[in-house]
Amino acid sequence: MMLANIIEAVFVFSPIGTLVYLIMLHGRNLPGPTAWPSILVPCAVCGTIGLTVETIQLWCIGRTPDIEDVIYAVIGGYAGASAVQIYQVYSSVGKHEDG
Repeated sequence: MMLANIIEAVFVFSPIGTLVYLIMLHGRNLPGPTAWPSILVPCAVCGTIGLTVETIQLWCIGRTPDIEDVIYAVIGGYAGASAVQIYQVYSSVGKHEDG
């Protein structure tokens, strides 16, 4: 797979990962960064969407499914959810000063 296709797959799925993570974060109303198991949900959602797209390609003429695309979809979901966590950490720096 070409580098452009990898970048495209990651950039397509990172907003989905961000959105899923934000929905989970506001749905549970937790303060600050959450634990690792919650970052697995956006990865699973993006992986499921990627797997569905690749399965549909079985019936499209001229298209072949590729498991690498599913992996890149999961990486994109992880990147989106991680971006939210990183933003939360850096936006809270300096807000909790003692004294």
